[in-house]
Order: sequence, then C-alpha cells, then structure tokens
Amino acid sequence: MTEMDIRETVEEILQSPQLRHSLEATVRNLTLPLQQRQSQLPVVNRASVSSGSSLRNELHNLFPSIGQRNRTRNQGRGQVRENNSSKPTPFYKDVILVTSKRCLSTLKGHAKAKAYDTGFAFSNVEFHNGMKLEDLNNLIYSLFSDKLMNSEYEFVVPISGRLTKLSLQSGSQLNGETLKRVYHQKVVYIRPMEDLADNNSNCTPEMNNVDTPTPIDDNDGVCLTDQWHSSPTGFDVQSDNLVNSGEETNLLQEILTNINSKISLEKTNQFNVYRADVFHCCIRAIRRSSFDPFAKIDVKFSDIDGQSEGAVDMGGPTRELFRLLMNYLKNSNLFMGPDKKYISLDALALDKRYYYDAGRMVALSI
Repeated sequence: MTEMDIRETVEEILQSPQLRHSLEATVRNLTLPLQQRQSQLPVVNRASVSSGSSLRNELHNLFPSIGQRNRTRNQGRGQVRENNSSKPTPFYKDVILVTSKRCLSTLKGHAKAKAYDTGFAFSNVEFHNGMKLEDLNNLIYSLFSDKLMNSEYEFVVPISGRLTKLSLQSGSQLNGETLKRVYHQKVVYIRPMEDLADNNSNCTPEMNNVDTPTPIDDNDGVCLTDQWHSSPTGFDVQSDNLVNSGEETNLLQEILTNINSKISLEKTNQFNVYRADVFHCCIRAIRRSSFDPFAKIDVKFSDIDGQSEGAVDMGGPTRELFRLLMNYLKNSNLFMGPDKKYISLDALALDKRYYYDAGRMVALSI
C-alpha cells in the first residue's frame, strides 16, 4: 500500500459506521459493573483474522465498506488511464508544397502568399501522434491531389531559410510522433521528386517556366533587359541576368576582396584555448561583446589548469587553432553523411545556436 492509500484507508475507517458502533459499545461497557461488563464483551471471530490473511483482508472483515470503495476508485483510475493512453493527441501544422525538385529555399513574402492563394499551401492541417507513414502519405495526397497527381515527393525541413532533406535513423520510418518532434514550431514542406511543370490547373505561366526566359518575337523590335524567370522555389523572381559560373567566381572574389579590405591589424581578439575542448573555447571567444570579426586573432594555448602550452603546428598557433577547429566540426554531431555534408538536425545544437557559431568559425578560418 502506498502512503496515499494508507491515509485514505484511515480516513474511511474513522468515518465508517462499524467503528462508531464499536466505540459506542466499548464506552457503554465501561459504565457497567465489572461482572456484567465481562459478560457483555464481544466475542472476536479469530477465524476471520488468521495469520495467513493480509492486512487488506483484515480491514475488509472489520470494515466491509472500505474494500468496496477502494475497488470502485481503483477501477475508475484504471479506466481513465486506459482512455488517456488510447486516445490520439492531435497537433496542427502549416503544409507547403513547392513546385520544383530543385527548391532549396523556404518561401517568403509574395511567393509564400501566392502559394496559399493558389492551393500550394494550407494552414492548420490536423495531424496526430498515432499516424503511420501510410496515413501521412494519404493526408498529403488528399491535400494536393490536383497538384501531385500521385507523383512521388519527400518531406524537407526548413532550417535557417534552407530546405534540408529529412534524415532518419536506418530502419526507422516517419510517423506522427516523429513529425511532431522534427517539425516543432516549423512549417511542413513537401518537395516533389519531379518538377510540377505540367500541372496547369492552378499554376500561372510564370510558375511553369522553370529557369526559362520569356520568349520574344523577332518582329517586336523591342529588347527587354529585365526578364522574368522562376526561382528554385518554383515561384516568380525578377532578375536582370542569369548568373553563370564565371560570374559567380568573380562575385566571390569581389566579396573576399571587400572583406579583406576591412581587416584591421591594429585590433586584436584574444583566444584562450585548451586543446581538449577547442570548440567551446572558441564559442566563448566569439560571443564576447568585444569580439570584432575583422580584428587580428591572437591565440594562446593552455592546459585545463591554465598552464601555457606552445603551438605544435609549423604555421603558428592561429593556424593550428583553425586546423583543430575545422577537424572538430567535420567530425561533430552537427553534420552527418559519408562526407559530413549534411546537417544532422540536432535540436539541442539548434537551440544553443551552434550551427550559427560554426558558420562564423568557418568564415573566420577563410
């Protein structure tokens, strides 16, 4: 018996009519003469209180109403627990279908509003934690029956404006409970395995033309410098020119040159690092209010007791720091896959902004 059961049993004993009658008989007997008192003592049925009987049985023999109440109460508790465990718990999510298999970014602004207007997005879609993969597929196909046309698709997770493939442990399948955990406070994005360019029911011509400029008649005599084309998300974006690989290289060089011109050798960021935990040492350094990303980095290695250690890399302590740091990031839980090229969707790391800090560290190493 638990402490609560004991308290409830004692309370019921004190309120039972059997105890009241026994106390009245005892008090009444005490007022009688000795001989008459002994003759009226109640005979105890010792057979009912045998050594082998349990305390609960003895209490039931003395106070019959207690056992019945306990059984009724316990049955009620068990029924409530059974009903609660078998009842599925609903939760609600927004669901967005992008139209291109090359979609790598989340929808924002006008493109997102257009998705809701044209039936490519729905708000407050009901899921529940008991759904299996087949139930999830049936729900998605019912939402976008005129868009997907039974085409294959995949679930993708929005992380910092990017769409990342959903990666589960080998042998496990997506279900309602997993979807609720992975998409916590996120929109559920659906990406088709093939472009939905043939779906003309609710798509505008601009949405169907993927990475294709608007054709111009030779007889028009008009040269349009600004052409409309569709972005990787499958919705409209206006651009002056399509950027090719050569232009991307020039743009990258321009960005790096611009950053290099801002670097100041007069300011210094002090990094106190011990090799056993280089990642968290760098996090503390770059999260200081005095940290300047364009200042020179001065690295001092020490052990856990604060004793100074020299650098072992021929390139100096700064080079050794970033070599150890990049090696740590590559083998950390932040990334996954054979070449560590995929984000691992670590919720704890996301809450602690480790992905953001890791990006800053990679930028500093360049």
